[in-house]
Amino acid sequence: MSMKVSAKSRSDDRLTEDEFAQLIEPLRPALRLHCYRLVGSLDDAEDMVQEALVRVWSRRDRLYDLSGFRPWVYRIATNVCLDLLDRRRRRPTVASSDAEEFSWPDPVPSTWLAGIAEGLDPAEGIIQREGVGLAFLAAVHVLTPRQRAILVLRDVLEWPAAEVAEALETTTVAVNSALQRARAVIRVRGPEPWTDSSLMPEGEARRVAQRYLDAWERADTRALAALLTADARMAMPPDPRVFSGRVAIVNYFESSIFSQPVDQRFRLAPTTASGQPAFIVLAPDLASGAAGRIGLKVLFPRHGQITEIRGYMRADLAARFEDQAGFTVGRIRRLMMPVERMCAAPIASYMW
Repeated sequence: MSMKVSAKSRSDDRLTEDEFAQLIEPLRPALRLHCYRLVGSLDDAEDMVQEALVRVWSRRDRLYDLSGFRPWVYRIATNVCLDLLDRRRRRPTVASSDAEEFSWPDPVPSTWLAGIAEGLDPAEGIIQREGVGLAFLAAVHVLTPRQRAILVLRDVLEWPAAEVAEALETTTVAVNSALQRARAVIRVRGPEPWTDSSLMPEGEARRVAQRYLDAWERADTRALAALLTADARMAMPPDPRVFSGRVAIVNYFESSIFSQPVDQRFRLAPTTASGQPAFIVLAPDLASGAAGRIGLKVLFPRHGQITEIRGYMRADLAARFEDQAGFTVGRIRRLMMPVERMCAAPIASYMW
């Protein structure tokens, strides 16, 4: 990262706001991803970045060598995230067998990845992107917060063990020991093979998504069944049900989705999430004739079929993917066409 801000000596004044912004802005996209890897939530990641920057600004008089600015900021952000995770663990929770099953990290919109290579080595940019896959993050989030931080700092950001130890105020021996335990957990518990679509070419994943969309628009349950693996699964929290197997998923589509009148069915707008094919789910409002986003559906394709469907039924999350899906709220009304035109002009023709 190039810096035009000259190093400050002890006798200099603190960094000015303009100088601070000049140092921070190139770091912000990658720093946001770093916080996201640790906390798993887009909203929390943004909050953690803001909290970290407030702390950095308040402590700027402690920085005398700007060459160490980036690791110093990451150190503060990491500890801010660990504080949040510690507060989460202290909160009373209702015991549930499904709690771990549904503690998925939020998927990431492509806009979060767009600027991370700026000012970074090309290889580092690739590492940053690979570290936000949903399969990777689901595996990481079974670790303790400190193990998670050590794994991300060592294996994603490739920090030396000594620097990680300094950032977390521990010893190099403790860092190496925690890293070994974290890697052992990852090997045993994740990523689950059916969620690993990293070997599928992007074009093939997109073709699977298009076939899914075409079948959905036609309410063609046979075509949807052919796209699903026999042991596919689907969940849509906060709905507590988990649909295990092709038959269970197709039966749900037939009884709960496609049994509705055509103008009352959910519509799908293609997008991507954490590199996976995905859809914004739109629900019709018969009174206004418009459609409102209600959630996000992420597909996990492998070898030309779908192994898992994850529904994130949160309108606020779906809104983050709106622009990359090629539409805005003002255009949603177009998606709810009169019934007689719907089959002639499927939604895909408006969205790609």
